[in-house]
Amino acid sequence: MEPSRDLDAYGKALAMGDLAQVKADFARRVARHSARISDAPSGESSTNKAAPQLTPEAAAAQELYTLTWGPTRVPIFNLLGLMRIIYPPLAQRTTSPSHGS
Repeated sequence: MEPSRDLDAYGKALAMGDLAQVKADFARRVARHSARISDAPSGESSTNKAAPQLTPEAAAAQELYTLTWGPTRVPIFNLLGLMRIIYPPLAQRTTSPSHGS
């Protein structure tokens, strides 16, 4: 994993422990899913029930869960673990209680 080559803007924000940017990205994803849900037709009838919808937050979380990076397609939690190994100071930064809000 080469962060400069393999990470997009969101991956870099995660890797660098930029909690404000990570939260802002999640909020944008939630807003996008909220807009899709509010724009979607109901489409429910007695013979054609619509599939259950995820909440906007759950849909955004699912979207993040499917993200991968690098040539080996590293998933999000593995990326966080790799960054803690590659950049040890980030481990303290990303687990600090002061970063929680």
